[in-house]
Amino acid sequence: MELRFYEHHFHTEYSNLRLSDSLNKLTNSIDYAIKLGLSGVTITDHECLSGHIKAIQHRKKLREKGITDFKISLGNEIYLIDEEDYKETNTFYHFLLIAKDKIGHDQLRELSTRAWSRAYSHKKMLRVPTFYKDLEDVVSFNKGHLIASTACLGSYFAKKVSELVVLETNQSVETIKNIKKEIATFLKTMVSIFGEENFFIEIQVSQSEDQIAYNKRAIEIAKYYGIKWVITNDVHYQAKEDKIFHSNFLNSKDGDRETDDFYGYTYFKNVDDIFTNLSHLNAVDVKIGVENSVLIGEMIEEYDLKQDVKV
Repeated sequence: MELRFYEHHFHTEYSNLRLSDSLNKLTNSIDYAIKLGLSGVTITDHECLSGHIKAIQHRKKLREKGITDFKISLGNEIYLIDEEDYKETNTFYHFLLIAKDKIGHDQLRELSTRAWSRAYSHKKMLRVPTFYKDLEDVVSFNKGHLIASTACLGSYFAKKVSELVVLETNQSVETIKNIKKEIATFLKTMVSIFGEENFFIEIQVSQSEDQIAYNKRAIEIAKYYGIKWVITNDVHYQAKEDKIFHSNFLNSKDGDRETDDFYGYTYFKNVDDIFTNLSHLNAVDVKIGVENSVLIGEMIEEYDLKQDVKV
């Protein structure tokens, strides 16, 4: 049976709200993903839900055209910090949330409202942090409506895993033990908040040295703790040949930004391209990560955000 793939980490023009980030036009990129043979996409703009209504409207047009087997899901890439670090930290950890249903989208909106209500300027950039306590307050009491994943190399989990990889090379035993405890605490907390079936470790398709080292160790950790992993591409532009345009776009306003190491691989890929670019991993593990992308897609209901007018 031919493998299917569902892209759960996809940025659109709405991710450009605070910083130049994505070349993707929402509707055009969804149509491109359909032509590429994907089973669906999840919109996960950077702390922004503004594209969700447009996505639902486009989904309705696709259904009218008879395209019924492609799913469009709604999510958010948030920035997690501890409450005591508010306005003190220089690190804002990425984390991915996907609404499984309408209640989940209510939770997305509540979390986003909290983040924007405490927005502040930090090093010439508007920061919109989510506190770990927000996840506990909004999700824990009614879990099962949001799916969460660890996101990119900018996440807390990836940072700790990457630190672990370096320290294991240097054989710093006591520090290694402490970082393993921090990783274990984080994973157990997320499983407790979202539920075991709704929390995934994210493996991204890239051939950068940092991503390769992270991917290998992250899957080992996932297996050790019995946590599922999912493969994503963290899509910021449509096709590989668009990389130069995306690079120019990133540097058009914000100066000399790195555009090769991470962003060099952030485009849509089909299953064959995923296996090619993840040749550093066991093919069985890649297959599981691809299949889990579909598993997540099948967990998501199709819902509408339209409401009756109230006077």
